[in-house]
Amino acid sequence: MFSRSDHYEFIKSGIPAILLIGGPGEDITERAQKFLTTDYHNQTDIVQPEWNCEGARMLAAFGLVTGMRIANQEAMPAWKTDSPYKRPRSRPIGMLMNVWLPFSPSFRI
Repeated sequence: MFSRSDHYEFIKSGIPAILLIGGPGEDITERAQKFLTTDYHNQTDIVQPEWNCEGARMLAAFGLVTGMRIANQEAMPAWKTDSPYKRPRSRPIGMLMNVWLPFSPSFRI
């Protein structure tokens, strides 16, 4: 699934990315496999009304806080030296936002 994800082109270009999948207290293995084989990047690849979006909300909040914390570190994330995705950076990327957000179960977006 990693190499089929929408953000894989960033990774191939040496830009770090993360794949967040899942939800609170659920094993999505069977459902994800069915989705990948029948719907992924097809006309049926749409949000379904019976989906519980709580997991997506939690992952969005987690991704936001994680990304902000990484962006506000003194050192940029680095690939492992033996990673096939490691590419030289042409120029440093400055700090875009200096914001700290707490993450807790009561955090809401």
